Amino acid sequence: MTHIPTLLIVDDDAGLRELLRTLLAGDGYCIEMADCGELALKLAAELLPDLILLDVMMPGVDGFEVCRRLRSDAMVADVPIIMVTALNDRTSRLIGIEAGADDFIDKPFDSVELRARVRTIVRLNRFRRLIEERHRADLLEEEKQRLVYDLHDNLAQRVSSVHQQLQAFAHRHPPRSKQTQEELGAILQLAQSATRETRQLMTSLQPEVQENVGLATALRMQIEECQAEGWDIAFDNGLGGERLSTNAEATLFKVAQEALTNVRKHAETQRVALSLQRVGSSVRLEVRDWGRGFDLTAAANPRLSGGIGLRSMQNRMKLAGGTLEICTQPGEGVTVVAELQA
Repeated sequence: MTHIPTLLIVDDDAGLRELLRTLLAGDGYCIEMADCGELALKLAAELLPDLILLDVMMPGVDGFEVCRRLRSDAMVADVPIIMVTALNDRTSRLIGIEAGADDFIDKPFDSVELRARVRTIVRLNRFRRLIEERHRADLLEEEKQRLVYDLHDNLAQRVSSVHQQLQAFAHRHPPRSKQTQEELGAILQLAQSATRETRQLMTSLQPEVQENVGLATALRMQIEECQAEGWDIAFDNGLGGERLSTNAEATLFKVAQEALTNVRKHAETQRVALSLQRVGSSVRLEVRDWGRGFDLTAAANPRLSGGIGLRSMQNRMKLAGGTLEICTQPGEGVTVVAELQA
């Protein structure tokens, strides 16, 4: 949606207000007017205009005082102010500068000069606002990244560790009574739920989490989530902390996610090995499970594949300029190998 700049014209002379409106209305501005200093302060706070054209000599609160009050109000302190004045002496201009004026136009003014100055200052103010908004967005994104790192490096790993230790304890010391079994089961479910909700929170903060933490760390987070659910899953990270292009990381991360989803839905196993290796100028991702496998020829038929999602992985790798190989036979598990230049 296009932003329409708002101008606030402040002058106790009705004729001059209308003249300024007439001169500037054709340039695409939304124009508001005030006939005194008090109304100008009120409208400035309500409208947050892009520019204020401010008369100096007004009864009551004059233009200098309006300018000082605007500059002392954080909400409108950055709004550009052009003083339109018949006072063209050096002392008056110094007072205006000290009050916070950005520019001056002498009465009587030249209409071409007036429009040019207004247009320039409005454009500069728009650029300033865009830069400030981008800076705020960058700061927010940095804060989100720090939070994702903190969640992964502290809370998520600790909760996952607690869950794994509880599982190990339950295995070493099987509860003898039904009540103890139920209580321990409830504790395990609570730890598993805490791990899952922490992962969901991280995903909501940064859906494309690999953009922030890198491919290897993002895959490790996925693996830890599976381990918290009781999976026997190994990860061989030969890539270390190396970062790839955004597209390469996103592609391989999505392929790994889809492969793990297929294991969850179809493999009838929780034993998985995942490998990430640098092979010359390429990066190789391998996901292997020890599940029931399937008939690859039948799976290639979308009507018979039961939603295994092979076509999605193949299309994703093809678009990225990589290759996808799937090795499987019924009863012998599945190995998915994705490789691309990175």
